[in-house]
Amino acid sequence: MSCRRSVRLRPVLTRVRWLARQSTRALKYLWYRICLLLPLDRRLAVYCAYSGLGYSCSPAAIYEKAKELTPDVRGVWLVKTHRAASMPDGVDCVVEESVAYYRAMARATYFVSNVNLADYVVKRRGSVHVQTHHGTPLKRMGIDGRTHGGRSGKGSDNVRRRAGRWDFSIAANRHSTEAWRTAYPGTFESLEYGYPRNDILVNASPEHGARVRAVLGIEPGQEVILYTPTHRGRNADRFAGHLDVVALAEALGPDTVILLRTHYFCDSSPQRASTGSARVVEVTAYPTVEDLYLAADVLITNYSSTMFDYAVLDRPIVVFAPDWEQYRASRGVYFVIFEERPGVVVTTQAELIERSRRTPSTTMARGGDGRPSGSDSARWRTATPASGSCTPRPRRSYPARRRPPNSTPRSTDPRQPAQFGLDRGLNWPASGG
Repeated sequence: MSCRRSVRLRPVLTRVRWLARQSTRALKYLWYRICLLLPLDRRLAVYCAYSGLGYSCSPAAIYEKAKELTPDVRGVWLVKTHRAASMPDGVDCVVEESVAYYRAMARATYFVSNVNLADYVVKRRGSVHVQTHHGTPLKRMGIDGRTHGGRSGKGSDNVRRRAGRWDFSIAANRHSTEAWRTAYPGTFESLEYGYPRNDILVNASPEHGARVRAVLGIEPGQEVILYTPTHRGRNADRFAGHLDVVALAEALGPDTVILLRTHYFCDSSPQRASTGSARVVEVTAYPTVEDLYLAADVLITNYSSTMFDYAVLDRPIVVFAPDWEQYRASRGVYFVIFEERPGVVVTTQAELIERSRRTPSTTMARGGDGRPSGSDSARWRTATPASGSCTPRPRRSYPARRRPPNSTPRSTDPRQPAQFGLDRGLNWPASGG
């Protein structure tokens, strides 16, 4: 009898809990509206990366520099409850939907985020919103994606409304500037200076990558391949078309280690749960992807924007594209990866393994600091069709960037992210990097 009664009460209790949560949220939102009546705090800046998943990406790079340039402006990070413990020591944060969170969202003058803030956030007069984005787009984004392939454009009004809050949009290159202009139409100013998160790829010391390798337990002299598959959106199998990383590691032998880093959307990867190989290291939870770039000799990806960031290092890149036509048709793309390729493009795992076996040397040419020397490993370069030799493409010149008045010129290093003027015919660095 008691069991039947508990079964009957279960839906009622679920409904009561839901109503309690909604009532609490309503009270917090009322608190947010009240805080909007208070003046803006000119010394408060709010930072957010990946909707509160932690301290990373360009917002973190801007936060670090802002502490140096504007020490009187306090930076506060938005984080989800389960990520608060992961924040670095000394970094102020407010937990999502807490009382302090709503007060900060209402009163801050500056907002720096690599994704959109919650829809209820009001763009107050005098506030400044900076959208840093978090990758150079290959697949169509925003309204471009919603109208691709004859789609209805559902949700486009929401996209316009969110972009309407932006004052500045940071672009990694000219290609991104043009893509954001159609994907997120708005009145914002585009700052085509490169991603702040990538400055470390140019400025890091030679020992940086070696330290990361040591933390990951990688032996000196081992070749490191970073594998960064992108997600598959709403496809039933988000890992369709991905490499069998264990088979690849076995084929390349004991002198090669593969670092596996899946997209942050995909927290339950079957590959991650079942690698079962000492030569495959799961690094999805590693906090800073730039560290992994510096530690890696080669990048393998499918269609992830990591290829654009890794290109700053001018190291070998391999694009594994077994389902390109399907991906192109379903997601839509801004350019054809086979025509504007960052390095080697292969379509089967067998092709990838065979290409690696054709070269007598299976290790990267290294300098004294453990990083690749000026010559890339031949097996990863783009072969010239006429001769079959592996010849790097000539380096192209990059146009100068417009700077705001009174700003300090950035580094003139040709690999600096700000110098990658990727026009509609994308200008990749030489040597497949």
